[in-house]
Amino acid sequence: MEAQRNGAEALVDALLAHGVERVFANIGTDYPALVEVFARRAALGQPAPAVVLAQHENVALSAAHGAAQLTGQPQVVFVHVDVGTQNLGGAVHNAARARVPVLIFAGAAPWTAAGELRGSRDHWIQTYQDARDQPGILRQYVKWNYELRTAANLERVVDRAFRIALSAPRGPVYLMAAREVLEEPAPARAEPPRAAPAPLGVPEPALLERLARTLAASRRPLIVTGDAGRQPRAVDELVRLAEALDAPVVQSYAGVMSFPTTHPLHLDHVSEPYVGDADLLLLVAVEVPWLQARAQPRAGATVLQIDSDPTKAEIGLWDYPVDLAVCADPAATLAALAMALEAAPGDQAARAARRQSAQERLEPARHQRAMPPQPAGDAITPEWLSRVVGETLAPDSIVVEEAVSNRLAVLNQIERTRPGTFFASGGAGLGYGLGAALGMALAAQGRDIVALVGDGSFVFGCPTAAFWAARRYHAPFLTVIYNNQGWGAVKQVTRLQYPEGYALRADRYLAGFAPASDLAAVAAASGAHAERVNRPDELLPALERARRAVRSGQAAVLDVQLAPVERP
Repeated sequence: MEAQRNGAEALVDALLAHGVERVFANIGTDYPALVEVFARRAALGQPAPAVVLAQHENVALSAAHGAAQLTGQPQVVFVHVDVGTQNLGGAVHNAARARVPVLIFAGAAPWTAAGELRGSRDHWIQTYQDARDQPGILRQYVKWNYELRTAANLERVVDRAFRIALSAPRGPVYLMAAREVLEEPAPARAEPPRAAPAPLGVPEPALLERLARTLAASRRPLIVTGDAGRQPRAVDELVRLAEALDAPVVQSYAGVMSFPTTHPLHLDHVSEPYVGDADLLLLVAVEVPWLQARAQPRAGATVLQIDSDPTKAEIGLWDYPVDLAVCADPAATLAALAMALEAAPGDQAARAARRQSAQERLEPARHQRAMPPQPAGDAITPEWLSRVVGETLAPDSIVVEEAVSNRLAVLNQIERTRPGTFFASGGAGLGYGLGAALGMALAAQGRDIVALVGDGSFVFGCPTAAFWAARRYHAPFLTVIYNNQGWGAVKQVTRLQYPEGYALRADRYLAGFAPASDLAAVAAASGAHAERVNRPDELLPALERARRAVRSGQAAVLDVQLAPVERP
């Protein structure tokens, strides 16, 4: 006898209706109805999204995060009730700050305890899982949350979830449902989804003309972007605008590749040395244009802003000076501005001044990114390591970066010229890199994916869970660990704040990991090809062996030893 369609069937049908190809899942006792639906559909040859099991929720959401970044398509994560939701931890912060469209679905403790409804409590653990405010665990990191209360409108609620996640500015959403809802009979859907995302457009003509006129009158402009590359087409439009304006571009604390690093107008990955010299700053889709304790615009400088979310209302304090802000689609607005400047470039003297000032700023920056010297002796520097790794990459190789304190070494030495070939978490939660690389490997089978992570990021990334999934689902990628045996960021900020302090004098920062763990052995235990690299002459041969392993279908890890954060 054919099973009656229930809420779990309706949920799976809703995911298929929105083109969901896979769900990243870490499930528990709240999922029997969904377990049965996926098993039944597999047995009967009926369609269902593929299920990618993750042994830790951080890996599940980070993988969805990476897949969403790479494809631009919404992803889905299944987690367990309150404890599974809590285990999302820093990953949900990252998804929120990176504005990735992810639907997080969680179970909830059953509403009934004595068999009143199908799905009622049947395990002691479900009493402990009955949290008073389960969505409150992550409410401030999602665009919207909702508890499904009936299977009768379940599919329409899922439509709304996807619409909110995909509407600008994009971001994660959270749904939850008790077992009774997933077991409840669900009516057949009468029509396909009608819940198109709400896109942004370009500013009204008068505002666009004001922007173009202000840009054309400037003599020392600086374009500061962070994440314009979230829209791949925005990269070409930003290049076009920079060329029309003869304006240098800084990618400030970027989470994606937003401007080709080999372009003559690419200035730097930090903006502080240049902010005070500009007469105009154009902020394009950037969260941290500059660190205000280190730099400020000069008196009289104009600050313009183009962003899908110019007020950053979800961030407690965001008080950068802005003279004219537009809430608009960045890619479309950049295209319209470039067209306006190309048609009417403005005062020729101003343009000549822009060209001259650009060259003055660009030349010193190029010297700072020069080829690092071959290390002397056995010491491996992060700059040299980054350059060697970078020279092995093809233009379309995908770099996933979570090197933290060694981030600038990566950015300055690894050239990226194509949209969609460089990604970082976009947030502050460590543990993104391994899961993100896994998700990208699943979403882009056959692409060359390289994760560059610190040793702290590696540990936070739940490596046993990440490399187990890479093996099970045939999704290999290469990981290079920048292993300085500690939290280098803690050391950096302590030295900045206390340049003559006791911590610096004693070289003690409460951040060292001595005696160090064998991280290569951890990866190998979960099925990865893994090697430890101690000396410069070992790096290239180890890289080649690791790449052969990845090409053969096995994830690979190189644990590269750098100078330790502090003395053991």
